[in-house]
Amino acid sequence: MTTIGLIGCGRIGQRHLAAYTTITGCNVVICDVNGEVAASVSQAFGVPRVKAPTCLFSDPSIDAIDVCTPTATHCQLVVAALEAHKHVFCEKPLCTSLTEVDQIAAAQHGAGRLVMVGYLYRFSYVCGFVRSVLREGVIGTPHFAILRFGGRGSQAAWKHRRSESGGASSEMLVHALDLATWLFDGEIATLRSLWSSLILPRRSIGGAEIIADADDCTLLQGSINGVTVMWQADMVTPAFMQYLDIQGSDGSIFTSVLPDMPTRIYCREARHGMQAGLNLFTFPSSDFVAAELNHFVSLVRGGPVGEIHSVSDSASMLRVLAGLS
Repeated sequence: MTTIGLIGCGRIGQRHLAAYTTITGCNVVICDVNGEVAASVSQAFGVPRVKAPTCLFSDPSIDAIDVCTPTATHCQLVVAALEAHKHVFCEKPLCTSLTEVDQIAAAQHGAGRLVMVGYLYRFSYVCGFVRSVLREGVIGTPHFAILRFGGRGSQAAWKHRRSESGGASSEMLVHALDLATWLFDGEIATLRSLWSSLILPRRSIGGAEIIADADDCTLLQGSINGVTVMWQADMVTPAFMQYLDIQGSDGSIFTSVLPDMPTRIYCREARHGMQAGLNLFTFPSSDFVAAELNHFVSLVRGGPVGEIHSVSDSASMLRVLAGLS
């Protein structure tokens, strides 16, 4: 039996909890700073709750901690969990600064425990398929790509406040940056900001109007292994939007994790089972959260690590973002 201590019962925390309930031999104990929310979620999912994260850290029956709280709280919780010798899953981004990532790295080294950061697109069947197509050279050598990630925003006030590490860069862009490094097998070089703005300074969240001060739309350019990449991320899109547009020497790929957007692969010539010309693929919707948390639980149980987003990966991303020109 594997027992997870889940901290944070908001929207993403409840998605995690739902995923854990599908994993055989997995128990969950929850905790939230808002006691009423914790009580409601506990009753809805039929899981036990505790009053504070320290109760999870000190419980020897807890194998791992899952952190689903606002970004500004991540470092303190992750370090405390590691010092209690628990494995950790932390929602993206891991933390807010290089100083914090150094603290987490030191705590992980001392504890000898796993830290996995929640970049769920690595567990999308569609993204995995595209990665295989690129590795097989179906479109030749990739040289240009556009990654577009648009989110609704207006789900939580903290996501629009700089002081709480909100904004499109923290909430949406990091997904796109991680996905590009995974697809093109390398680190980001020469990253520069082309444009960043706050388009919607007033938001209606939970029936109340808030004033936002974090960016909600950003556009960057960089390169990975010789591929010029453009990233566009925002929290002004009315409905979730995501797509990848990749151009290669012998073809192109256009794809999305959205099931109503077919994957289009154009090949100059037939290769690797693809016909010359346009190849269309449709894939059913899949639960990336369940897939990544299944993988995390397998790691806690001693399974092979695979290609997770690690503490060192987060350190590399933070260094790149800190050096934006």
